[in-house]
Amino acid sequence: VATLGAPHFLADGTTLNTGSMTAFLPQSVLNSLFGLTSGDVDVNTLDVTRTTGSTTTSNVPFTIQAVAGGATLTVPTITFSSPKYTIKMTTAGIKKQKVVAATPSRAKSTIKIVGSKVKANGKSTYQLEITTRNKLGKVIKTAAPVLTSKNTVTIGKPVFKTNKWIIKVSTKKPGKKSIKITAKGVALQTVEVSFAKP
Repeated sequence: VATLGAPHFLADGTTLNTGSMTAFLPQSVLNSLFGLTSGDVDVNTLDVTRTTGSTTTSNVPFTIQAVAGGATLTVPTITFSSPKYTIKMTTAGIKKQKVVAATPSRAKSTIKIVGSKVKANGKSTYQLEITTRNKLGKVIKTAAPVLTSKNTVTIGKPVFKTNKWIIKVSTKKPGKKSIKITAKGVALQTVEVSFAKP
């Protein structure tokens, strides 16, 4: 909420005094208040209202632009004396928020390969630890990630433990194998696992 104050008229006493407002919304504010990123906010996900006295007007014209560190929201034309402008989410914004919160992010999710040169049952066995995060960097639990490989790799049953999926992969044939990892339809990463000789 921003309240602006200035004379209602210019010095001639009849010409309306006008101005504009540009507000910088840091990414941390977009994350905590709206659950969105700068790339997700636009004129459809946010609404600006103007309140003067007891009268509130919706759909105030504004523009919004993603910039380094957040977004800038501009109301190009403002009249006075002391209007109050409120930025809030729309119904479309709330729907977008739910999508952002539940969708895995390729950039934020992490995959760790552990257990180098572990041998079991004549196979070289490794462990993939997959932590899935959304665009805001928050850890989310999706359905078990889907692993696929064309390189004679056996993929074990996923186990969820301490906010991450643990999946064992093994092969009887040593060498570098490609394993594609997908979570909730989002391709997180294709990892290269160099299997040791069992």
